[in-house]
Amino acid sequence: MTEALQLPGAPEHPDQLRLSRIQVCNWGTLDGYHDVEVPRKGFLITGGSGSGKSTLIDAVSAVLVPPAHLRFNAAAQEEAGRGSGRTLVSYIRGAWRRGADAESGDLASVYLRPKATFSAIALTYSDGRGTSVTLLLLLYLRSGDNSAAGVKRLHGVREHSSDEPTDLPDLFGYLRSGIDKRALKREIPDVRFHDSYSAFAAAFRRRLGIASESAQLLLHRTLSAKSLSSLDQLFRDFMLEEPGTFAVADRAVAQFSELREAHRSVVDVRKQIAHLAPLADLRASRDRVLALADELDAESEAFPAVQAAVTFELVEEELRTARGALVAAESTIASARDRLDVRRTAADDIRARLRGSAGAGRDELARDLDRALEHAADVSARRARAEAEVERLGGALPTSAEDFAALLATLEREDAEQEAERARDRETLREVAGSLNEEQRSLEEVTAQLQALLRHRSNIDSRLLAAQDLVSEAAGLSARELPFAGELLDVPTEHARWRPAIERVLSGFARTMLVPDHLRDRVAAAVDSTHLGVRLVYEVVDHGDDSAARRTGPHSLVRKVRPAAGPFLQWLNRRLAAEFDVICVETAAELAQHDKAVTLHGLIRRGARFEKDDRRRIDDPAAFQLGSMDDSKVEALTTLRNEIRARIDTHERQWAGLDDLDAQRRARQRAAATLLGLRWEELDADTAEDRARAARDRLDQWREQHPEVAEMERDLRAAEEAQSRAQAEYDSANRAGAVAASVVEGLERRLADLTGNERRDVDEGAAARIRERLAAATRRLTAENVQEVCQRAERSIAAEQVSTATERDRIHRRITAALTSYLELWPAKKADLKSDPEFVGEAVEWLVQLRRDRLAEFEDRFLGLIGDMQTRNLGELARHIRRARSEIEAGIRPVNDSLRRSEFQSGRWLQIEVRDRRTETVTDFLSDLEKAVSGALDKRTVDTAEAGFAVMSRLLDRLGSADSADRRWRQTVLDTRRHVGFIGVEIDEDGTPTNYHDSSSGLSGGQAQKLVFFCLAAALRFQLADIDADVPRYGTVVLDEAFDRADPDYTRRAMDVFTDFGFHMVLATPLKLLQTLEPYIGGLVVVGIEDGSRSRIERVTWEAAS
Repeated sequence: MTEALQLPGAPEHPDQLRLSRIQVCNWGTLDGYHDVEVPRKGFLITGGSGSGKSTLIDAVSAVLVPPAHLRFNAAAQEEAGRGSGRTLVSYIRGAWRRGADAESGDLASVYLRPKATFSAIALTYSDGRGTSVTLLLLLYLRSGDNSAAGVKRLHGVREHSSDEPTDLPDLFGYLRSGIDKRALKREIPDVRFHDSYSAFAAAFRRRLGIASESAQLLLHRTLSAKSLSSLDQLFRDFMLEEPGTFAVADRAVAQFSELREAHRSVVDVRKQIAHLAPLADLRASRDRVLALADELDAESEAFPAVQAAVTFELVEEELRTARGALVAAESTIASARDRLDVRRTAADDIRARLRGSAGAGRDELARDLDRALEHAADVSARRARAEAEVERLGGALPTSAEDFAALLATLEREDAEQEAERARDRETLREVAGSLNEEQRSLEEVTAQLQALLRHRSNIDSRLLAAQDLVSEAAGLSARELPFAGELLDVPTEHARWRPAIERVLSGFARTMLVPDHLRDRVAAAVDSTHLGVRLVYEVVDHGDDSAARRTGPHSLVRKVRPAAGPFLQWLNRRLAAEFDVICVETAAELAQHDKAVTLHGLIRRGARFEKDDRRRIDDPAAFQLGSMDDSKVEALTTLRNEIRARIDTHERQWAGLDDLDAQRRARQRAAATLLGLRWEELDADTAEDRARAARDRLDQWREQHPEVAEMERDLRAAEEAQSRAQAEYDSANRAGAVAASVVEGLERRLADLTGNERRDVDEGAAARIRERLAAATRRLTAENVQEVCQRAERSIAAEQVSTATERDRIHRRITAALTSYLELWPAKKADLKSDPEFVGEAVEWLVQLRRDRLAEFEDRFLGLIGDMQTRNLGELARHIRRARSEIEAGIRPVNDSLRRSEFQSGRWLQIEVRDRRTETVTDFLSDLEKAVSGALDKRTVDTAEAGFAVMSRLLDRLGSADSADRRWRQTVLDTRRHVGFIGVEIDEDGTPTNYHDSSSGLSGGQAQKLVFFCLAAALRFQLADIDADVPRYGTVVLDEAFDRADPDYTRRAMDVFTDFGFHMVLATPLKLLQTLEPYIGGLVVVGIEDGSRSRIERVTWEAAS
């Protein structure tokens, strides 16, 4: 390559720092290392479209422009009004075209350097007196990383003599595997390296004489100045920074979003309170019902022990009374015995005297009479017994020996017949006993089911519930964690007529216990090690599977079953849809239309298999297993229990009747046996009475012969009567004593049977309540009526349990419905709450917190934010717009000072004036702002603030809208640069206006171009030059696509302006303007492209270029 041609005659302004060298490596299509020397007079980069001219310009921008403001290919962006698609990553990678991706087929960039690579740029500035400053940008990107965040960078500044140049290839060894920052800083100490761009920019601005970042940005914007045509465009788009109104509006919109969110929070809290408010009363009702249920459960559990204790106390009390009565009876017996002994002694004394005076004759006659009387009494007694036995047999005692013999013959014949009848009755008794035992077992089973239903609130078989208790206890879990499927499935009321059929279809599945996956091992160990006494089936449920359930038809059984909300809901939905998508049909004829179906009467079809299980009535609620405890099942079981009890009573009466009949037969047999054991002589009362009369007559004759004995006999009869009365009293006392002893003995046995049960530990409160029930159930509780009273009290407790369970379930349904509705609207609370009555306490606590703290907190925040919005944001926005003109005039003043330093025309200087150009749209917006901040919306009550919030919302919603019309409106009302216009005023030496230029109106094309570029050059000089300096310290101005559509006259006038202000021009432009630019340029390069992928830079002479 040859040195670029340096043309004579162009001013070079010694001491001004001008770009003298550009070095790039691996930058876009500039693959590898390129070194370009830039002449001090001026420099031209030319070449065909797409050759890479702008790529070299963008390398300069990458070093000089802060990354946040950097726009690659800025001139093309300005013209197209859109982004160029070039990025720092695309330049590092060397993107050169778009192509189809080999794997996906999508369009993607094709890179020259797809693997790990580095890029490097060096810009050298020289002052023409031997001093240079070189700026370095080192970049690295790892293989496979095409993200902006993945770019590693390092910046450097080196001040050096022009004789000791900075050569970029000397640094490549530090970039092969990343940027070796430590080695660079250690081995190249005369370069000041910086990790951050801000520190780098501050360093090079200080050394290059660039006063501020604003000057940096103006230089960058000048790149695209080719399209400048008016003062308004110059000052609005190039000179003036974006006004603060946008930031204030963005802040207002952002804070209004915060205000809107604060208002939304207030409304949201109110809605939450409204949804949760009913739960406070429901919780109180639930607590009351659960407390009552607990009390009733405790009473039910404690009842047997309390009944035993109460019975024990009553029996013990009666035993004490009975023992007292026995002691009194024994005392009465002793007194009666003493009196009897006295009376017996007196009678014996009289008899002794009578024997002594009467002799042996009387005694013999008396003994004969006694024997005759005793025989007559025996005959009379036997006859009375015989008469009773004959009457028992339904007849009368015969009066003759012949009739008695005929009776005995009849009894012997009947006895044989009765034995066969007794054998038949004993067989009937055995059958009744078997039926009675079976009914008693049924009663125990139904009672157990009813008790389990009341205790567990579940329709599942009591034996399975007992197994569930065993498993959960062995696994250390709650039974609620291992529900049966049937407990989680309900048939809604609107489908109640189908419930019996649904129960038939889901019977086996309903009895399946569900085990969460994380409890699998614990439950398996518990089941394996425990004897359950029943067949148990359980399934492990994976809660992590969130796949959707298969869709089912409108007549599917699945549509008539409602799974309970909770952790098993999704699994149940999937399982029901997968295995029980059975069509419900009214009649058996419709079964043929479906592969799986069930009739209303329970006939089930599964393919070629039909099944109907009528072991129990299909509409028997006692057989239902789905859902939690329902009143119909309780009522059905209660009815069934009563029916079984009634059948037991019938069997017991039948047993008693047969037993009575058997007893009657046995009594008849005993009567017959008694009669068959007698002889007629033993029943002949007439003969016995004749014998007694004869004996009495003989004794009376003797007495007539011995009159002295009569007095003694009267005394003896009186003594014997007294002895008989004493004997009767003694016998009566003995009987009373025996009764008392029997009562004591019976009570002692009963007390012994009760001993132990009365000492069982029970809940004291429950025991007290049971005793109150028993006391209220009868006027006086005794050991005799305690059993009956206890039975009534126990039935009352069971009835209250059913009523309480019904009330509890009703409350639970309302709580579940309220929580389900709440969590559907506020799903974020699912982490703390569930659609389960157990969480009503947490829900009410949250309600209290919402009412007490959250609502006030959100209302206070809302009031504070709306006040801040009114007094600060909207007011500040209005002030910004009102002050915009004065602020713009202040910004233009330094430019005017710069313009006064150079003549615009001979004896004329140019000044810029600012004029108002607000549109009606802007005026209306200001009016709305004034209304918003004038105090109309600054009320501090929540109600008035909410009314004002609606007004403010309309204004700020439009400012924050993404709608294209609203965005244009926003740009119009907020861009205060467009609220004013710029007038060029020519003044003479005295400051008198001589001519006015309203933007470009009234000017020829050449005059307008000169006016605009004159102002741009003046602005650059103001930004870059010291206050009293005519030439800036930093001199290089870069124009991309410069004058590509301009004619030669326009180009010369623009170049004259920049050169007159002392700027060093670096231009990228097409080949057509070479002759026009030759006087202003010291050298040029031509950029070409090889194979459309790699650019080359060639230095050429003017002649060669032409």
